[in-house]
Amino acid sequence: MPLWGELSELPKTSLQNSKGLYEHLFDSSPDILLIIDQDEIIEVANVSSEEVLQIPPEDLRGQSVSGLLDSSNTSDFALLLTGMAEGTDMPEVEVHARIESGPRLPMMLDIRQIEGSKDAFLVRLRDLREIKALGQEYRGLF
Repeated sequence: MPLWGELSELPKTSLQNSKGLYEHLFDSSPDILLIIDQDEIIEVANVSSEEVLQIPPEDLRGQSVSGLLDSSNTSDFALLLTGMAEGTDMPEVEVHARIESGPRLPMMLDIRQIEGSKDAFLVRLRDLREIKALGQEYRGLF
């Protein structure tokens, strides 16, 4: 049965707690999810930030997203955010995140405007290390 079918069978009280459902979905994502304002400042981060970047979500609050990215990607991010703020759908782009005293991490970056808000955005950073490693392994087979 599809997930939505299961959700429709939950008691009304469970569905009425949409904040709890939202928090569960937000924190259970394997991708880094950030809610930012129009000035690139992180307002909320999910727990994947700690698993991937070794930065607890509470430590990201108030920081600029650009501070997480390799310097070669900061202008790309600013362009994506500007386009999104102007109402243009922007494509996903590959960027590199920085880990303090560690390697650059290949990430897929996606940004979307939060519905009903003109100055709040959802940023998704997907860790590409496993995908790239599998690609290398696959190429090695042939």
